[in-house]
Amino acid sequence: GPSNVEENRLQIPISVYPNPVQNYVNIELPKREGFYSYQLIELNGHTVKKGILNNLSTVEVSDLVNGVYLLKIFKGKESKIFKLIIEK
Repeated sequence: GPSNVEENRLQIPISVYPNPVQNYVNIELPKREGFYSYQLIELNGHTVKKGILNNLSTVEVSDLVNGVYLLKIFKGKESKIFKLIIEK
Protein backbone atom coordinates (compact mmCIF):
# COMPACT_ATOMS: atom_id res chain seq x y z
CA GLY A 1 0.00 0.00 0.00
CA PRO A 2 0.94 3.68 0.14
CA SER A 3 2.92 3.25 3.37
CA ASN A 4 5.46 1.06 1.57
CA VAL A 5 6.05 3.79 -0.99
CA GLU A 6 6.94 6.24 1.78
CA GLU A 7 9.23 3.75 3.49
CA ASN A 8 11.21 3.29 0.30
CA ARG A 9 11.78 6.99 -0.25
CA LEU A 10 15.20 8.42 0.49
CA GLN A 11 14.96 10.81 3.42
CA ILE A 12 18.25 12.67 3.02
CA PRO A 13 18.35 16.12 1.41
CA ILE A 14 19.15 15.99 -2.31
CA SER A 15 19.68 19.03 -4.52
CA VAL A 16 19.39 18.81 -8.31
CA TYR A 17 20.29 21.97 -10.22
CA PRO A 18 19.97 23.74 -12.56
CA ASN A 19 16.54 22.60 -13.69
CA PRO A 20 15.77 23.14 -16.56
CA VAL A 21 19.29 22.11 -17.54
CA GLN A 22 21.26 22.71 -20.73
CA ASN A 23 24.57 20.84 -20.58
CA TYR A 24 25.46 19.76 -17.03
CA VAL A 25 23.26 18.92 -14.06
CA ASN A 26 24.62 18.89 -10.51
CA ILE A 27 23.41 16.32 -8.00
CA GLU A 28 24.29 17.22 -4.43
CA LEU A 29 24.03 14.75 -1.54
CA PRO A 30 25.37 16.76 1.41
CA LYS A 31 24.74 14.01 3.98
CA ARG A 32 25.71 11.07 1.80
CA GLU A 33 26.72 7.94 3.70
CA GLY A 34 27.05 4.71 1.79
CA PHE A 35 26.59 3.91 -1.85
CA TYR A 36 24.32 6.04 -4.01
CA SER A 37 23.69 5.71 -7.71
CA TYR A 38 21.46 7.37 -10.29
CA GLN A 39 19.58 6.59 -13.47
CA LEU A 40 18.39 9.16 -15.99
CA ILE A 41 15.28 7.74 -17.64
CA GLU A 42 13.22 8.83 -20.63
CA LEU A 43 9.46 8.92 -20.09
CA ASN A 44 9.15 5.75 -22.17
CA GLY A 45 11.19 3.94 -19.50
CA HIS A 46 14.48 3.78 -21.43
CA THR A 47 17.55 4.48 -19.25
CA VAL A 48 19.87 6.90 -21.05
CA LYS A 49 22.50 7.41 -18.33
CA LYS A 50 23.48 5.83 -15.04
CA GLY A 51 26.32 6.04 -12.61
CA ILE A 52 27.60 6.37 -9.06
CA LEU A 53 27.12 9.54 -7.01
CA ASN A 54 29.55 11.36 -4.75
CA ASN A 55 28.63 14.20 -2.38
CA LEU A 56 28.59 16.46 -5.43
CA SER A 57 28.33 14.91 -8.88
CA THR A 58 28.06 16.56 -12.28
CA VAL A 59 26.31 14.66 -15.06
CA GLU A 60 26.68 15.76 -18.67
CA VAL A 61 23.38 15.85 -20.56
CA SER A 62 24.46 17.90 -23.60
CA ASP A 63 24.21 14.77 -25.76
CA LEU A 64 20.52 14.25 -24.90
CA VAL A 65 17.57 15.74 -26.76
CA ASN A 66 15.30 18.34 -25.21
CA GLY A 67 12.46 17.00 -23.12
CA VAL A 68 11.35 15.73 -19.75
CA TYR A 69 13.37 12.99 -18.04
CA LEU A 70 13.14 11.22 -14.71
CA LEU A 71 16.22 11.32 -12.51
CA LYS A 72 16.07 8.41 -10.09
CA ILE A 73 18.50 8.34 -7.17
CA PHE A 74 19.00 5.03 -5.37
CA LYS A 75 20.48 3.73 -2.16
CA GLY A 76 19.76 0.03 -1.81
CA LYS A 77 15.99 -0.40 -2.11
CA GLU A 78 15.29 3.26 -1.38
CA SER A 79 14.93 5.77 -4.17
CA LYS A 80 13.80 9.28 -4.94
CA ILE A 81 12.67 10.59 -8.32
CA PHE A 82 13.11 14.09 -9.71
CA LYS A 83 11.60 15.44 -12.90
CA LEU A 84 14.43 16.92 -14.97
CA ILE A 85 13.83 19.15 -17.97
CA ILE A 86 16.50 19.42 -20.66
CA GLU A 87 16.16 22.64 -22.59
CA LYS A 88 18.92 23.92 -24.88
